[in-house]
Amino acid sequence: TATIQTIEDRPYLDRAEQFASGGDVPSLQRAINEVSRIGGGRALYSQADQLIRNWTDRIQRIQDQPTLDQARQVALQGNLRAAIDIASRIDEGRSLSGDAQALIRDWTQSSEQLEDRPYLDRARQLASQGDLSAAIATAEQIQPDRALYEESQADIRNWRNQSQGQDRIQQAAAAAELGTAPMLLSAIQIADQVPANSADRLIADRLIDQWSYQILEIAEAQAPFNPTQAIAIANSIPAGSRAYREAQQEIQTWRQQLNR
Repeated sequence: TATIQTIEDRPYLDRAEQFASGGDVPSLQRAINEVSRIGGGRALYSQADQLIRNWTDRIQRIQDQPTLDQARQVALQGNLRAAIDIASRIDEGRSLSGDAQALIRDWTQSSEQLEDRPYLDRARQLASQGDLSAAIATAEQIQPDRALYEESQADIRNWRNQSQGQDRIQQAAAAAELGTAPMLLSAIQIADQVPANSADRLIADRLIDQWSYQILEIAEAQAPFNPTQAIAIANSIPAGSRAYREAQQEIQTWRQQLNR
């Protein structure tokens, strides 16, 4: 049976290949029509089906290559959005759709970078001038899924940390102005909330050291009259401050005085 089917269908295959040798779209379509006469389940069907796929691929490439070439030419001229529109005419599932989609992704990314870079540059300029709120607001104009979104979000996180650090330092300084041991301790605790990755952390650490020494001075002034109170005040000095070791030595001295 297979031999008979092969003998019956071979002429379709031969004529189709002869038609396809023309190489243009009408010739290839004629070849497809001819070989399509070989029905499913026939001995030469798998061979015919493979030829149909091959010729269909060639037809689609012939039809779509000019569109892709035009899109590339427009992109070279700098009009990326127009290039994307042209390449988008190649439907999904077509032979060149993979190439078209890859170009569309590249051009979309480049276009978004060109469109959004001025926002990010302006935001960074504002941040360098100390206007962090305006910098954040400007960078937030870059929307999710845009090419520069992750980069802008990293800057925004950094500026928010800096802004938080500035706010904490201002709050701490206001508390420290009263000059009492409890308020100086409160100032230290507020300043210690400045994030470790903030540019203001060094300022916070310096102020913590400064206020810790002020607390120690208050304790030392209290010691001749009320050693117990002096010890309590000195004990509030945080372990991470530069005044801590000196405070502990003073506390030991005052305790010895109390035990005499």
